Amino acid sequence: MIKKIVVIPILFFCFFGYSQKDSLSVAFEPKNLDSLVKVLDLVYEGQLASIENKNRKQVKRIYKQRHEDLVEMLNDSIFIFDHKLESYQNSILQKIYDANPEIDKEDFKFLFNRSVIPNAACFGDKTFMVNLGLISLLENEDQYAFILCHEIAHYQLNHVNQSIDDRITKLNSKQVLSEAREIKRKKYGRTTEGMSFLKDLTFDFLKHNREVEIQADSLGFQYFRKTKYSEIESQRSLKLLGEIEEVIFKDSIRLSEVLNFETYPFKKYWLNKEKSLFDIKEKVDDYEWDKDSLKTHPDTDLRILSLNKLKPQESNVKKGVFSEIQKYTNYKTINALIDMNQLDFALYYSLSKIQENNKVTPFYYSKVAQIFAKMYDLRKNHKLGKSIPAISTLTKEKNINEIRQFINNLELKNIRKIGYAFCLKHEEIAKEETDFQNAFEELKQLNNKQ
Repeated sequence: MIKKIVVIPILFFCFFGYSQKDSLSVAFEPKNLDSLVKVLDLVYEGQLASIENKNRKQVKRIYKQRHEDLVEMLNDSIFIFDHKLESYQNSILQKIYDANPEIDKEDFKFLFNRSVIPNAACFGDKTFMVNLGLISLLENEDQYAFILCHEIAHYQLNHVNQSIDDRITKLNSKQVLSEAREIKRKKYGRTTEGMSFLKDLTFDFLKHNREVEIQADSLGFQYFRKTKYSEIESQRSLKLLGEIEEVIFKDSIRLSEVLNFETYPFKKYWLNKEKSLFDIKEKVDDYEWDKDSLKTHPDTDLRILSLNKLKPQESNVKKGVFSEIQKYTNYKTINALIDMNQLDFALYYSLSKIQENNKVTPFYYSKVAQIFAKMYDLRKNHKLGKSIPAISTLTKEKNINEIRQFINNLELKNIRKIGYAFCLKHEEIAKEETDFQNAFEELKQLNNKQ
C-alpha cells in the first residue's frame, strides 16, 4: 500500500476494551531511541556493503539520504510509540511469521506514523510504517494482516532498493543523457520540452511501480493464505483503500448545527470565503500531469481482479478485538493532532464523530472543548495562522477547507464564546473527563474576565 516510495518482541496480547484508567497521552519518542538508531545504523551499513550497481556512488547517496530522513523523522515527532498498539500489531505479525518461516524478519521495525492518511509503507531497509489513519479506515484484523503481508512482500522482493537501482541506471543511460543534452542546447521551448521529458521518465518509473504493487499483492496473498485469516478480506482491504484515493475528508461537517447554541447562535459569516485578487475559478493546468498516470498504486479494481485469479476463500471474521483497538487508535490520533497543533484535523475528526452519533463517547466532546481552549491560546499569541494551512482553491478536500476557513474567520471573542457555549451544552455528557473539566474552567475564566 505504498503511496510514496522513498528513493532520493512478540507477546500474546488481548485487548479487553478501553477504560478511563488507560493513558491516552502520546509518546513521540521511544524509550530506547539510542539503541533503535544503532540497529538502523547497522542495517544501513550492511545495505551499503551490498550495493552492486555500477553507479554505486549515486546509489549510496540515496541510501544515505533515506537513512538520514528516517532518523530525522524519529527525532521530529512523526512517529508515535505505544505499547498497546505495538503489542497488538506484534500479535498479528507473529501469526504471519509462524505461518511463513521463510520470511527474513530479523531486524524488522514497524513504526506508527501519526498521520491521518490511510497508508502503509516499506522503506526497503527493514523499516516499515503504518499510519494511524489506516487502522481507522479498516474493518477488521484480517484486512490489517493482509496489508502487513503486502508490505513484507515488498521487502522480500527487494522492490524499493531495486527501484532505486533502476532509476539510477535509467538516468545514467546514454539515451537519457543524450536527450537531456539536446534539450539543454535549445534556445526556445526548453522549459516545455524539459517538463515533457521529465513527465515521460516519471510515467516509465510509475509503470514499474504498478507492476511491483501487483507482485506484492500476489506474494503477500501467499503469505496471508497460510494464516487462518479470511482470504476474501484481502480484496476488501484494497476496495476500502480505493474508495478513499480521491477524497480523504469525505464527510461534510454541519458546523452551523453542531456549533449552534441558544447562548451563542452560529454566525453565517464564520463560513465566508475571503476574496482575493489571486482567486481563480479554473485550475491552471499548464504543467498538470494526468493524475491517474501518477498514482503509485494501480487501479484498485485491477488489483482486486488480479487477486481474484488466486481464488481467495471466505471464512468467519472476528471483529471484537480490532474494533476496540480501532477506537483506541482514534483517541490516540486526535490527541496526537492536538499535541502537534493540527487543530483543523482534530476538530474535523472530533465533530464528525459527534455529528454521526450524539451518544458517542464523552472523549470527543472533551476534545472539542480542549481544541477551542488551545485555539484561543494560539490565536492570542499570534501562532494559530502558523498551525492551520492556507485554504487551497485547487484541492478536492473541500470539507477540511471549510473547517480551516471557519477557524481562520474566528476572532478571539468568537473562540472563547463558542468554546464556553459548547461546554455549557455538553457538560452533563463529558463532566467526568479531566481534559473537559480543565478546558471548561479555562474558557469560563476567559469569558468571566470580558
